[in-house]
Amino acid sequence: MYAKTYKVRLGDIVEPIDSFENFLAFFTRQIHPRELDPAPKAMLSPADSKVLCFSEVTRDEAVIVKGIKYNIGELLTGISDYKLNEETIKGMKTNPNNKLFQIVLYLSPGDYHRYHSPCDAHLKSRNHIIGKLLPVKEKYVKTHSNVYE
Repeated sequence: MYAKTYKVRLGDIVEPIDSFENFLAFFTRQIHPRELDPAPKAMLSPADSKVLCFSEVTRDEAVIVKGIKYNIGELLTGISDYKLNEETIKGMKTNPNNKLFQIVLYLSPGDYHRYHSPCDAHLKSRNHIIGKLLPVKEKYVKTHSNVYE
C-alpha cells in the first residue's frame, strides 16, 4: 500500500517488495542500474529527488526554500554563526574562472534513498553534522522555522 500511495517505481527494485525487514531497508533499497544521458552538457542528479533550490554561491548565504536564508558556513559545518569569507569561497573552486553553485534536493517518501556520484570523482573528506532529522516536505518547511539547522 505504501508503494502505491507514494508512487514507488516498482520495476526499479531488485528484491521482491515483500522481502524488506523494515522501513529503513525499503527506503535504502537496491535498484537496477539505470541508463544515463550521454550528452556532455547534461546535468545528472545524485539521487531521485525534486530540486527545491539551485543558485550560484557568491557569498556566505544560500536561499534555501521560500525565501528562508541560511549561512552556507553553518550548513557545511553544523557550527552556528560559522562564517565563510570570500577567500574561502574562492578556494573551493579548482579554477578561479569557474562558478560555484549550491542545490537542495528533496527526496519524497517514495524516492530511492541513496546518493550516487553521477561523474568520476574522488571524495577528499566528509562531514557528518549531528542534529535532529526533521521533515523537509515543503508543507512542513513553510510552517516550521530552522528546519535545516
